[in-house]
Amino acid sequence: MLNAPLYAHVPASDDSSRLRFIQFIRRDNGKTVLPIFSERSKADESAAGDVRVICMRGRDLLTITLGATLMLDPNHRDCVFYPEEMEALLREGSAGMAINRTTESTTRVAVSSPRNIPAKMASALRSMYTKLGSVQRAYLTIVRMEHDFHHPSLFIVAIARVEERERVLRATVAAIQPHIEEPGLPIDIAVIAPDEETSNCLTKGARIYRKI
Repeated sequence: MLNAPLYAHVPASDDSSRLRFIQFIRRDNGKTVLPIFSERSKADESAAGDVRVICMRGRDLLTITLGATLMLDPNHRDCVFYPEEMEALLREGSAGMAINRTTESTTRVAVSSPRNIPAKMASALRSMYTKLGSVQRAYLTIVRMEHDFHHPSLFIVAIARVEERERVLRATVAAIQPHIEEPGLPIDIAVIAPDEETSNCLTKGARIYRKI
């Protein structure tokens, strides 16, 4: 993606000295996205002669549009990239893979705070959550499942509104990529709603972030 050609829409006529891209509001969730295209034919189809199509190297286009939520080939797939993922992609060459595991209500677990907080990972998460603005609190919790007690996992637990769950999950994955080995444990991520916090055992660990 970084080295491949990507296409985007700009106004058909524009007297601005700045390069301005066409964005649109999604009907399903009201979010503003900036469409990008993997092929010229797809960009032309979507433009329908109403806007101009430009081509840029992926890295250059992603750098210029950093901060926008991108949607790849919107008429052909539902593929969204959030700003935090694009920042990680440009910085690390990879945005990582999300893991959002849940536990069955009948599964017995033991939870505790980490003996040693992975400092670099916690700092990266705090910085990202502060910029993101939609996370209210975040915790690091050691979890031992009843059926696998001797193999604990580190759960990163973020408290955010349901409608922000996907972005928070993927932003969390992007933030921890450079520090993935620091805890020395398998890592899982859970994003839960504020009304679930008091009853969820995963929030019984060490709080690493609180929105001010």
